[in-house]
Amino acid sequence: MKTWTDDYGVVNYTYDASGRLTKYEHLGGTKRTYEYQPGLVVEKYYNAGGNLVSTKNLELDASGYVNHVSDPNFPGTPTVRVYNADHQLVKDISVTGIYTNSMDYFYSNGNCDSMRYSTNGVWNQTIKWTYYTDKANSLSNQSGGQSYWGVSSKNLMKSEQYFYSDGTSGDKSNYTYEFDAIGNATKQTVAYGANINISYISYY
Repeated sequence: MKTWTDDYGVVNYTYDASGRLTKYEHLGGTKRTYEYQPGLVVEKYYNAGGNLVSTKNLELDASGYVNHVSDPNFPGTPTVRVYNADHQLVKDISVTGIYTNSMDYFYSNGNCDSMRYSTNGVWNQTIKWTYYTDKANSLSNQSGGQSYWGVSSKNLMKSEQYFYSDGTSGDKSNYTYEFDAIGNATKQTVAYGANINISYISYY
């Protein structure tokens, strides 16, 4: 992936010789940089003025996937990530003050079909996804040079919908795509309710 263009502007992606993401930069705006050390990725976030706002340490497990996220400026707010045997994320637990937030991910046929979100053990919401089973996921963590976040769903998303603990649900978001000659998604259209968001993707 080289650029992502949507209503928020243009994002440029820069990689090292090993294909790892080194910079994620909004044109004329904020950016994130990534530094690689043995067992660790250091993510730094800069505002539009070029000032360092935050630093996150992404600690890697023996297989090279992020299993612990910490911010040196906020030592009491760690995030722990757990993966299945296929290196797909199955649990994300974060602590903020007295709140422990947990996200549990569920899979079928290589795709993440739902995520259950709870706070202090109480369920708040669930997100459900469907996929185009005939379309490979060209927008994965791997294609963006961030394989350390885990193995992404194998297919492109078709729909997304939120369901809440009070029995209500949000509008379903429907995804459609256009592709280049080798099957990479070059245009993503997301329609939800009366809203339509369009993104354009380019590749190296």
